[in-house]
Amino acid sequence: MTKYLDHLYCYYLKSSTLKRKIASLKAFYRYLEEQNIISENPFHHKRFRFKSEKILPKTIPLMDLKNSFIIFNTNLQLLKQSTPLKKLTINN
Repeated sequence: MTKYLDHLYCYYLKSSTLKRKIASLKAFYRYLEEQNIISENPFHHKRFRFKSEKILPKTIPLMDLKNSFIIFNTNLQLLKQSTPLKKLTINN
């Protein structure tokens, strides 16, 4: 049993995969115990802890970035044309 669990830890990097495989094993051994096929469930008092994976942020597609830049630039040009900028002067 421990060799198989060690094998799982080495092969599967995602904790969700490990959790699913161990949950299946627990359910199978619980069934075997209920049917009196085995006398003791090896998973009965075992707890497993897994580190949660860090999910990386999704990237913004290049076309979306280009379109956003075009819209921003167009709006900036329209703003410059419609309202004259006043120079800020500081009187001493």
